[in-house]
Parts: sequence; C-alpha cells; structure tokens
Amino acid sequence: MLPTLLFWLFMLACIFLSLWIRSRKLRRYWRYTAGEAGEQMFSPIAQALGNLLSAAGGIYLSGQLLVEFLKLPEIPQVVWQGTSVDMLALLSLWAAILQPFFMWLAGLFRRKP
Repeated sequence: MLPTLLFWLFMLACIFLSLWIRSRKLRRYWRYTAGEAGEQMFSPIAQALGNLLSAAGGIYLSGQLLVEFLKLPEIPQVVWQGTSVDMLALLSLWAAILQPFFMWLAGLFRRKP
C-alpha cells in the first residue's frame, strides 16, 4: 500500500512540476509580448496542460509510425491494478512530462559565464 501511495505522489509531483515549469515559461512570454490586441487570453496552466498533451500526442504518433515503418512486433499492454495501458502511450506521456526538466538542464550547460 505504501509503495503505491509513494509512486502516485511522485508521479503527481512530476506532473505538477512539469506544468509549473511550462506555465512559468508561458507567463514570461506573455509578459514580454503583452499579447495581441483583442486576442483571447487563456490561463498559463491551461496552455501548459494543452502543451503537455500535444507534446505527448506528437511523441505517441511518431512512435506509432516508427513501429509500423520498422515492422516491429506489437508493443504489449501494461496491466496495472486492473487497468490496461498502452506501453507506447505511457512512455510518450512520461517523455512529455520530463521534457521541461531536460530542457532546463540543457539550458544550464548551454549558458556561457
């Protein structure tokens, strides 16, 4: 019971941190551009969530095309606590969640003193 709870807490913390980093980036963008006149403004969290889901969808579609192009065997389903999840979808979601962290690390090494 405790490992499952810790897993879900870790997973939610990663998702919230990813959304926070994405929304902070969007807030900075809107602060400097100030938006267009008459443009509808969405909250940074809504835009970050849309960005997260679109990135995960793009990774998933690219993975599906790669699997079909290379004629790889079918990727197995993961069954966890009675729920069946596509392994490629799970990996693409995690890649999209972890992408802001990797971009942040790359930015640390790219900056010149």
